Amino acid sequence: MFRAVLIDPDTKEICSEIGNLITDEQWAKFAVWSYQQNKDVRSLISEMGAIVEEVNGNRLRIVGTLPHCKLWGCIQPDGSCHT
Repeated sequence: MFRAVLIDPDTKEICSEIGNLITDEQWAKFAVWSYQQNKDVRSLISEMGAIVEEVNGNRLRIVGTLPHCKLWGCIQPDGSCHT
């Protein structure tokens, strides 16, 4: 099983290799939250403590404290959220 942090702990930036694996639907979810909360996407991901983990083969979900509800959950590859 693949698992990695989305924010590089040394640079505090989004890991480009991992970021390239995120689906457009997952990025869209962050864009909506960014607009709703008036925060940049990197800040939301950092506050979330986002961990990317393998779901079905090469599909990845993002796990952490969801920005919109502050509950532990995940963003599935299709952009849906679950707590």
